[in-house]
Amino acid sequence: MAMMLKCLRSLGIPVCNNPEVVCRQVTKDGMEVLLNNIGNGDVQFDTWKRVDFDGKKHMKIVHKKKSRDDYISLVKSTHSECLNHVGRVKTQYAAIRQLKDTLLKDHIILQMDFAENFTCGSMDEVLECILER
Repeated sequence: MAMMLKCLRSLGIPVCNNPEVVCRQVTKDGMEVLLNNIGNGDVQFDTWKRVDFDGKKHMKIVHKKKSRDDYISLVKSTHSECLNHVGRVKTQYAAIRQLKDTLLKDHIILQMDFAENFTCGSMDEVLECILER
């Protein structure tokens, strides 16, 4: 999503570079309005792709080109997935908050975060790259 937002900014569309903020602040209808500002013609953008390198699969940034309509469909789909993700995260935080608030005496909650409190420090970072370090 971050690279799509970078592409949108390069096309002159005023959008925040933080995917979390966009997913919290831009509704599906709002995204539709933003995307209508994309001019005619093909759209060039970067995206992550798994590629073979020395017999192993690695994530690499590749350049792609899509028609305006195909790119808009891709952004809408990705934005929708991001909205769903943000909704799930909010639900999970609410559930753990409730568990903590109603914890019985002499009981514990063990909360494990596989991503080690991962936040995207760079718009070009991918979780998979962090985990491979």
